[in-house]
Amino acid sequence: MWKYFENVEKPQQRKRKTDEEKLQARREYDSSKRPARCFQQSWLSNKEFKQWLRFDNETGLMYCSICETFSPDKDQNFVKGCSSGRIESVKKHNSSQVHKNAMAAAAAKQALPGTTPMARASRAMNTEAFEKLKIMFRTSHGIAKHSRPFTDFVWMCDIDEMKGLDIGETYRTNKKCKEFVEAIAEIERQALENAIKDSVAISVICDEATDAAVMEQLIIYVR
Repeated sequence: MWKYFENVEKPQQRKRKTDEEKLQARREYDSSKRPARCFQQSWLSNKEFKQWLRFDNETGLMYCSICETFSPDKDQNFVKGCSSGRIESVKKHNSSQVHKNAMAAAAAKQALPGTTPMARASRAMNTEAFEKLKIMFRTSHGIAKHSRPFTDFVWMCDIDEMKGLDIGETYRTNKKCKEFVEAIAEIERQALENAIKDSVAISVICDEATDAAVMEQLIIYVR
């Protein structure tokens, strides 16, 4: 705009500093005018850092008490000891993924059993699997009770799925049906055995017959 004014001395234009000159100016400021960077005790009471920040007065190094215990990376600065006196170093470590993982591990160890996210997820998965198996066990029990072949288990599971029941894709074979029936029979045998042991007196009736397949069948009745 100075071209519109006559007989006026134009101000000298400021020379732009190069990157090297800017860097040198910052170095001079840090070494002369700026106070020396050092650890501030107030950082220990900062709500973001007080849970983990530790300072060793003898060595002058900063440590993370959480990462020292729970982090698998033992070569990081805040495990070996950080000599930087900058608050930016503390903030950077606080937001690092390694530190967040260590904090999560510490929280999981201090949490009550069964309250961690992993435990809740596992419990939800177990509950879902239990509900599916419960349907299959009931189907297997019905097959055994009505003397149906184990191969009926496959199409009965297909029908359950058509009804909208969530039974999954696993265990839907006649071999698994046999295992389910054997497991049910073993539980009932154990219950009967315990009832007999707890009884003061019992009566036993047994009989044997040959079925249509010319196989001997023995029944023992306990009362």
